[in-house]
Amino acid sequence: MTPPNDLLDAAVRLRNAAPGPFQEFVKVFAAYTQDVTVTVTEASAENILKAQGMAVEARVLLRMFEETEARAARAARAGR
Repeated sequence: MTPPNDLLDAAVRLRNAAPGPFQEFVKVFAAYTQDVTVTVTEASAENILKAQGMAVEARVLLRMFEETEARAARAARAGR
C-alpha cells in the first residue's frame, strides 16, 4: 500500500512550514505505530483482522512521514 502523491506532497509542505513540530509529530506517531503493531499480538480472534489493518495503515503512514523528511532533504540539496 502506497499513499497517494498528493498526500505525500501535502506532508512535505507541512514539514517545510513547521519542521520542528512536524518532527515531534513523527516521533510520537512512531511510538503510536509501535503500540498498534504490538496490539496485534494481543488481539482476540474476533479482533485480529481489525488490529492487523490498523497496524498496517499506521506503518504505511509512518513510512510516508519518514519519506517526507527524505524528500525535504533532497529538495534542500537540489536548492528548491
